[in-house]
Amino acid sequence: MNTVALSRTHQPEKGVIFLASPYGGDFEKVHKIISDALQQAGMKSERLDGLYGPTAIIQLLARSIQRAEVVIVDCTDRNANVAFELGISLMYGKKVVMISQNLEDVPSDYRGHRILTYSLLYEDVERFKEELIDQIHALQSEPSTEQTLAPLPGPQHVISAPATVIKVEKEYAIVRTDDPERPPVVLGNANVDITRLISDMTRRFKVGDRVNGSYTFDPIKGKAEYTLVPGQEDPWPELAKRFPAGHSFTGTVRTVVSGLGAFVEMEAGINGLVPERTVTGAVPAAGAQVVATVSRVDVPARKVSLRLERVLASAQPADALVGWRGYGHVVKPVPFQDGRGGFILLKIDGRERPAMLLAKDMSDDLRDDLSDGQVDLNEEIYVEVTHLDAARDKVLLRELPDPEEAAEQRAAA
Repeated sequence: MNTVALSRTHQPEKGVIFLASPYGGDFEKVHKIISDALQQAGMKSERLDGLYGPTAIIQLLARSIQRAEVVIVDCTDRNANVAFELGISLMYGKKVVMISQNLEDVPSDYRGHRILTYSLLYEDVERFKEELIDQIHALQSEPSTEQTLAPLPGPQHVISAPATVIKVEKEYAIVRTDDPERPPVVLGNANVDITRLISDMTRRFKVGDRVNGSYTFDPIKGKAEYTLVPGQEDPWPELAKRFPAGHSFTGTVRTVVSGLGAFVEMEAGINGLVPERTVTGAVPAAGAQVVATVSRVDVPARKVSLRLERVLASAQPADALVGWRGYGHVVKPVPFQDGRGGFILLKIDGRERPAMLLAKDMSDDLRDDLSDGQVDLNEEIYVEVTHLDAARDKVLLRELPDPEEAAEQRAAA
């Protein structure tokens, strides 16, 4: 008989309530009463018979219970399936509301806890709905005691572990390492880039992506997580001390986003935002030297708001780089996949931000290598700058024949 390991792979989602309940007869009326009450309170009810997906029922059940912020357990009639769902909920450390039509049906270990009783009489139903929502709200306000995702065995604190992304949500991803003995673990949006929070992980990662990071384990909190920046010290607390509100400094505009504003580099690769709506006249272009004043530093959100004081030096003319030729070093190859990709980012002289070489501007050989995954990091490619968008700080390239290879071919001939 095959067994299914119920490892923790999902975070609870606000407002999702799982109902462990018998089926059929009056229980369908009870389900409707609870679902309607939750919907009116801005919450969503889920039950096992409403779960679908290309996996085993027990996995669907485990996933739904994990996603639930609170689990409602109807002990009426001592149903075996409900008892099993209760056991899974307790294993994960979920917040549980016990309900029953008969207190004698509640497991003896729980009769000392508050149990909500109900019947299908109208007056009783209205009282029950009100008490149920109040109890859920009370539990939502309590600190979580849930099992953490994939706790690490042993005393290790940091373990280098390449992994594969198996699930992506807006604020986090779940990854599985190549070690079959290790369960999945969370890669949070704060552990991708120490200079900023990733606002939408689904735009940065997709299922199947490979990542090279490390497990970290906090023995005090008993918490494990995955990080792409192991050992790197968080610069934000120190930055908040060095750049308090009201502090003025001189910096370089690194990027300009239309409709948003100009990002000015402060230190350690951290940029502050001068909102476009606060700028009188034209927004300074990328490359401009400016004096800015700190309006606010939000350390948890890793954001800095700035006020533009004055422009010291204009940016380099937009066409200054156009026509430049030289070797670029590959920093990121992105092959075509599902209609996306088909470009290479290269580091070129005189630019901190990578330039982009689109597939249409590559030779056939390079395009084939990109499709086959044969373009290596730091590989040299001879290119020419064809376009510079100063407002967006974006440079486009085209590949040219390598002059060194051409010289060797001429010498050999």
